[in-house]
Amino acid sequence: MMSLQAWLGRGGCRLAAMAFVVGGVAIFQGCQASQNPRVVDESERITTAGLDIQDIERFARELTEEMIAAGVLGEDDGPSDVLLREYLNDTRESGITRQRVVFPIMTTLLRSAVARPFDANDPDVLEKVDEAMFAGRELGDLYDFTLKVRLYEDTARLNNTRQVSYIIQLELIDITTPDGIPRSAWLDQRTITKQETRASLGF
Repeated sequence: MMSLQAWLGRGGCRLAAMAFVVGGVAIFQGCQASQNPRVVDESERITTAGLDIQDIERFARELTEEMIAAGVLGEDDGPSDVLLREYLNDTRESGITRQRVVFPIMTTLLRSAVARPFDANDPDVLEKVDEAMFAGRELGDLYDFTLKVRLYEDTARLNNTRQVSYIIQLELIDITTPDGIPRSAWLDQRTITKQETRASLGF
C-alpha cells in the first residue's frame, strides 16, 4: 500500500519543515585583535545579501491576495478547501523558517471568504488524510485544491560583488477535475534581487 508521504506527494521535499536564512551572521570573524570567533550584537548583524525576512513575508501575502483576486477560489456552495501540500526551499540560506513563510499565506486565505486553508504539516490534517487513504478515498474527496510554495535563488558574480535573486512562487492546483488529472489553476511568483560585496562582509 502506498505510504502517506508518497500519497501526499512524491519527491524529495514534501511535509518536512524547511527553511532558508536571511538573518545575519551569528558568528563573525575578521578585523579583530583576536582570531577567535565572537558573537555579535543584534545591531551589528548583517543580512545575507541584504535580504530581509519581511520581504519574503510581504511577497507571500501579496501573492496570496492576487490568487484570491483571480476568482479561482470559492464556489456557490461556499469557500474552497485548500491543502498546503508542498513547501520547497531550494536556496542555500538557512534562517527563514517554514512558519515565517507559510503563516502570511494561511492567514490571508483564512481571512478571505473564498477559501478554507489546511496545512499538510498539521497532525490533525495528516490523521484525516491517513484515514481517507486507508478507506480508499482520493485527495480530491477531501479538498478542492492543493497549494505549492517554492523558494529558490539565482546567483551571479562580478569581481567581488555577488548578486542574488530570491524567488518565491505559489501554485494552486485543481485536484477535482472531471478527468481526475490535477491541473494548475493559478501560478505566479515574486523576485527579490540583492547585492553584497565581499569587502563589506569583513573578509
